[in-house]
Amino acid sequence: MAVMFHNGSSLGRDVSRLRFMAEKAVEAAQVSALDLTQMLEQRYHQIDEVNELMRAQSCIRVAISEYFQGPKSTRRPSLSVRILNWAFGARTKARPRMF
Repeated sequence: MAVMFHNGSSLGRDVSRLRFMAEKAVEAAQVSALDLTQMLEQRYHQIDEVNELMRAQSCIRVAISEYFQGPKSTRRPSLSVRILNWAFGARTKARPRMF
């Protein structure tokens, strides 16, 4: 999907162009009518999310990271949760943070 979302008069055209592209992609899918409706609603929702993301006044890097990875938790888990994770959790290495 191309991301445009320019400021000014082309704002509505960018979103409508992306919605048009989503409609054409869904039309080409070979699934039931109910699935087509759900797919189209999902695509519209994704376009709206990216539109809001691109217009936010906050840091775009943090917003994109949260979009793909979920919100960053800064609170340390309680002692009971850490014990349960130690006892029953999967043994995986922590990945180094990229930023």
